[in-house]
Amino acid sequence: MIRRPSASPRMKKLIEEKGVDQITFISETPNDPIGCDCKPLLIKYTEMKSHGVPAENVTCPRDKSGMKQYFIMCSNCKAHVATVWSVDKIMSDYCDLHYMSTTDGEVWYGALSLNQSPINGILGIECACGNDTRDFRSNTTLPPKIKDKKIKENDRGRSFGKRNSKFKLKEIKNVS
Repeated sequence: MIRRPSASPRMKKLIEEKGVDQITFISETPNDPIGCDCKPLLIKYTEMKSHGVPAENVTCPRDKSGMKQYFIMCSNCKAHVATVWSVDKIMSDYCDLHYMSTTDGEVWYGALSLNQSPINGILGIECACGNDTRDFRSNTTLPPKIKDKKIKENDRGRSFGKRNSKFKLKEIKNVS
């Protein structure tokens, strides 16, 4: 069964005011692997925001030669959860990952959260439909039984590029 978090009355009002069917929010900053070329930019971006200086969205400056741009899609509900540049569909090397969340004013679709495993660096995603690959092995707040259950559930289908992957990559053909 697909669950959907409800949108707030404020989101519903925003959609009505704009006269659109839905609004998609895309992260301002990339969620890239540790050591990526964009990390110095993210520090500068954070400093600017903390001082009230309007900061523009950050695009990873890494050379994307040999990479393709993809949508990361939920295998369960088919929602777009992110855009990313990657060398392959298993995301063995990627950058400029921006998560996406969409609302129609009633419910949410797409990414609710991302995490990069502190243990092995693998990207985990939580979709609004309940599909989840986030890593809970280092979690210290969940009761042990719930933590163990979450670890087991989220580990299945965690890897990209496999038949049972919970999230799949679809190439974006017309990249500008």
